[in-house]
Amino acid sequence: MRPEFKISASYFVVALIWIFFSDTFLISVVKMDAYLLSSLQTFKGVAFVASTALFFHVFLRREFRAKRVDQTAIEQSQQSFRYLFLNNPLPMWVYDPQTLAFLSVNDTAVARYGYSREEFLTMTLKDIRSPEEVRRLMENIQQTDGPALQFSGEWEHRMKNGEFITVEIISHKLDFEGQSGILVVAHDVTERKLLEAELEDNRELHQKLQTENEMRVLRNRFIAMVSHEFRNPLTTISMTNSILERYYDQLDNDRKREHFQTVDYEIKRLRDMTDDLLSFMHSEFIGDEFSVKAIDLFPLCEDVVEEIQLNAGTTREIVFDADCTEAIVAADPKLMRYAIVNLLSNAVKYSPDASRIWLRLYCEPDRVFVVVKDEGIGIPEENITQLFEPFYRAANVGRIPGNGLGLAIVKQAIDLHGGDLRVTSKVNEGSEFTIELKKTS
Repeated sequence: MRPEFKISASYFVVALIWIFFSDTFLISVVKMDAYLLSSLQTFKGVAFVASTALFFHVFLRREFRAKRVDQTAIEQSQQSFRYLFLNNPLPMWVYDPQTLAFLSVNDTAVARYGYSREEFLTMTLKDIRSPEEVRRLMENIQQTDGPALQFSGEWEHRMKNGEFITVEIISHKLDFEGQSGILVVAHDVTERKLLEAELEDNRELHQKLQTENEMRVLRNRFIAMVSHEFRNPLTTISMTNSILERYYDQLDNDRKREHFQTVDYEIKRLRDMTDDLLSFMHSEFIGDEFSVKAIDLFPLCEDVVEEIQLNAGTTREIVFDADCTEAIVAADPKLMRYAIVNLLSNAVKYSPDASRIWLRLYCEPDRVFVVVKDEGIGIPEENITQLFEPFYRAANVGRIPGNGLGLAIVKQAIDLHGGDLRVTSKVNEGSEFTIELKKTS
């Protein structure tokens, strides 16, 4: 129940009680003296009116004082808002959510956008936006069910001189001079966006320079490798050829055979290095050329084991172990064969005589794994992270021939197939390379 209704009802009840009981009391006391009764009733009425007037005087005085206090607080609040609004260092304005017309703007908005206050008050929000931004603005405004305080993100605003600035908008619903309004704070982030773009350009430039530097290091390593790896066998072939040419008649057949075998060995080294270099160079561009089809890794692994075992002779045993007789994957047959051959050949090369090497093939419902495990010299832990980089060789390979290209090619080949190549190793205990590929049903 409203307070004024309670007061009126209470007054009505008290008045009825006073009139009824006071008249009854006077009649019972005075009885037949009409003049005295009339005088007392007149005095009673005056007393009632005086008391009620005093009551209403006190009540109304208190109410008016409270209203004056409330009005003063409202005026002070409005003055504070007006001061904060007009002197805020960020552009601010109030607009009509129905017509989008500017209702008020602060001094900072006038200075930053270039329009006078009078010009602003004849404009709408559409006038400071491009056609593309107007469409986005209307979509944003249609979402009227949001909270009173909203962060509207970044917008492009057009100044009077035609230039655009980027601003972050925060808005708040309020009552403005008796009507609904939206208070907007615009934070100019144009310089920040330009700085971010500049930083991004610098980051791209830095990345490009870093890539060029890496390519330069790679090229220098390539040149050093070529000059070293190719010079050694060429020097050996040249010296052996000179010996054969000068002392051929003085050498027995065994010595001649040894020299010819040396030449054959060094020629094979040169051919292998040339093949690896061509394979590596080709693998850089193979993405557009490699041909993927469904192949079964089981017979492929059997063929590779037979081939490597034949080359290794009886000095090392290669064991093929499989838990599935069919392992279908989508792959380029040549690349996949190269990868498995390379891993097995490395296992043979870096393993001592009379050691055992395993090629294991096992399947899961959606994956196929090819594992090559040896009992060789192993790989130092600090070298494993760089093992698949071109021309990189582990620190403990000694005089074992190689050029550091094979594993780089294998890694690229497996990556092209969307697979994974992992290695675990311990020095003097051996290494284990695992190829993981997606199984094709």
